[in-house]
Amino acid sequence: MSFTELILGVILLFMAVIRFQVKGVRPFLICHAATSALVGITYAIGGATTGALVSAGTVTTVGVQAAIGHKIALHWRLLIAAPAVVLALMLSEGGWASALPFIAFTLARVAEALHKDLVMRLLFLMCTLMWLGYGIASGLIFIVAMEGLGLISNLVGIWRHHLRKAASVTN
Repeated sequence: MSFTELILGVILLFMAVIRFQVKGVRPFLICHAATSALVGITYAIGGATTGALVSAGTVTTVGVQAAIGHKIALHWRLLIAAPAVVLALMLSEGGWASALPFIAFTLARVAEALHKDLVMRLLFLMCTLMWLGYGIASGLIFIVAMEGLGLISNLVGIWRHHLRKAASVTN
């Protein structure tokens, strides 16, 4: 592991935690775009082409959404990301694990298009599990650690921003 990979890994672990702790859709999208850019670089360094290119599609769609600050229809999201996704399909490593980034990517774009914080977080739980599987199959330890921390952070964020309030109202 190179020094660059180590530094990227440490930053990814930090981003995995803070990404799901921010409140609101736009702050989350900004953190998600930054995290996805670093994830894409990590996948590229590790030779996981599908993950790198699908991450580029994520950065593009999420970055546009965060910059514009209002909802973008799902079909526009997919169109914006189409070049990176088509390239990822053409250069895919093959095998069952290569399908996971595409499924996670599509599910995430649906989650973002709904523009509802709790629904987005719940759908991102499923996406995180798919990216975790792809990270394991790719053998990239910092991606696996980041996705694991992201999963925990998302669960904590759901509790802090949604379930804790509901629990205190019922008590």
